[in-house]
Amino acid sequence: MTPNVIRTRSVDRHTDGLQELPNGASMKKLHPFYEAHRPVMEATMRQRLDLIDDLLRERLTLPDAAAVKQDIMAEFEIVLTQMPYVGGAESRMSDFFMRLLGFMAIGRVLKRRGVIDNVIQEIELESFKRHLLTIPKAERMSPFISGRSQRSFCASVP
Repeated sequence: MTPNVIRTRSVDRHTDGLQELPNGASMKKLHPFYEAHRPVMEATMRQRLDLIDDLLRERLTLPDAAAVKQDIMAEFEIVLTQMPYVGGAESRMSDFFMRLLGFMAIGRVLKRRGVIDNVIQEIELESFKRHLLTIPKAERMSPFISGRSQRSFCASVP
């Protein structure tokens, strides 16, 4: 391990929680729960970035947002390793943290690029709205409706 790598507390009692990267740097190992969900989280993040491509180009005055999106995905990988394990499927906080990752990555990258807070907030809110609208209404509403009401609601929604 290089001297300027910050060691983090391990979530695994059997290892030091760090893995060696090809360039010699170290990165905290991902908890198996997050590793199992990684492909879906990455695909969702890429989709969210594609949904706001026009907004990134417009608000950052760029002809192409590819470099920004690449930076955000790289930051997403970093944020992913920093997420605490909070109980997996048995904990509602796991879902919350997994959704929060994207906002953290977007915010960090845009802040480093000098984007003001109001614009970052606008971009993140719009990414959330656009992504939410890709999910069928019945599915979006299902966490708020239970039992018989959910069945009749889902039957009434196209």
